[in-house]
This record gives sequence, C-alpha cells and structure tokens, in this order.
Amino acid sequence: MQIDPLIEGKYLKTLKYAADINSAEKEYGIPSGLLAGLVMHESGGNPRAVSRVGAGGLTQLMPATAKELGAKVWWYGSEDKLPVKSVAYGDSLSALVKMYKKNSKELAKMDERFNPRKNIYEGAEYFRRLYNQLGDWDLALKAYNVGPNHKKFHRINSGYPKTARRYQEYWNGRNNRRLPEFAYSSSNTPGKL
Repeated sequence: MQIDPLIEGKYLKTLKYAADINSAEKEYGIPSGLLAGLVMHESGGNPRAVSRVGAGGLTQLMPATAKELGAKVWWYGSEDKLPVKSVAYGDSLSALVKMYKKNSKELAKMDERFNPRKNIYEGAEYFRRLYNQLGDWDLALKAYNVGPNHKKFHRINSGYPKTARRYQEYWNGRNNRRLPEFAYSSSNTPGKL
C-alpha cells in the first residue's frame, strides 16, 4: 500500500479511534472500514470538528440528529428548538469548542457529540438507519452528507460516496484488510475509485 500524503494525516488522526470504529462497524453491520472512511471524510479524525452550520464531532452529527440518538447537545436557546443548519449556531459552537480547548472532558459533558466514543457509536447507528431506509451503502453515504430529507436527495450528483470509499480503501489497505465483496456496488468497485 502506497502512502498518500493527502490522506495520511486524516488516517493517522482517525487511527486513534480504530478500536471504537471497528467495534461500532461490527455492532451495526457496517462494511469494514466504511465508518472509518466516513469519519476521515467528515472530520479528518478531529473529535472537536465543527461545521459552519453546527455539525459536531468525529462523525459530524447535526444537533437534532444527535439529540434524536440520545446525546446531550449544547444549545444556547430553548431546548425544544434546536437549530437546523444555522451558521450562527455553528459560530457559537465553534466559540464554545475553542473556549474548552484545554478541557475536552468538560466540553463532552456539555455536548456529547464531542465525546469521541459516543459520537462514533451514534454516527454508526445513524448511518445504519440510513442504510436500512435506502438499502444501499453509497446512497446511505450520500444521505449522511446532504440529509435524507433533502428535496432532491436522489438527484444530487455528489462525489461524497466516492471519496468516502477511497478513504475506506486506504484505511483497509493501511490496516492490511481485504475489502469484502459486498462493500461495493457494481458502479463503485475498487478499481474505479
């Protein structure tokens, strides 16, 4: 396996969470390395990652999704009105993460999306739900990225699944794993990545 300098940094950061990722993949029946590919794509292996619209943690869960999965989510407003893709919330969450830069445990108490283990398992559960709903791992990857309720979800030409699959292949190659045949759809074989 040749080292790809553009991917290696994400791989090394994500590798710190390999035990939890592997365990969550087994628990939720996710193909080997695919959750790792998702984590590498979503956060680059940064457990404190925050998107501009307020997704957080290794698997970049949105506040409402995380709350639905049972996580405690920080919000400066009313608990029953969590933000949906709000740049103002993303900015506030980023400021909170910076404020707790030296105290990750306290941050994780305020918002469990920043607890790496909990985030990995919640992200895996959500990813598996999407697969159960859509019946295809590549569609589940696309839905994870744009949201399954997006009006034109099925018509969006997203490179997200291809990139996540590339990370999956890299993860499995660096960890000396052979990819299972069922991990690929006919349009997304290892040779086409």
